[in-house]
Amino acid sequence: MESVITQLGVGGIFVVLVLREVFSFLKTKPGPRDECRKCARQVQELYNMHNQKDGDGVYVWYVRRSLEDAIIKLTESIDQQTQTFRELVLKLKNTD
Repeated sequence: MESVITQLGVGGIFVVLVLREVFSFLKTKPGPRDECRKCARQVQELYNMHNQKDGDGVYVWYVRRSLEDAIIKLTESIDQQTQTFRELVLKLKNTD
């Protein structure tokens, strides 16, 4: 009879130890709340990236940087052409 009680005691201790390890593992495992928090954080980061505006109030992600560079170069070319045309007109006036 004593061996049965001893075996149950050892088995009970073993079960308690296993359950303690399983519960501590489950406690550290990410659950659905952690996934929801992660998703909410990613959505907030995406919103923050897309909510930035430039000096004119246009969203930064809406305008391509290459398009902006092309418009700046075009403006510079037009300014140079205008300056050249003015100089030509002044030369023509002075020759008359």
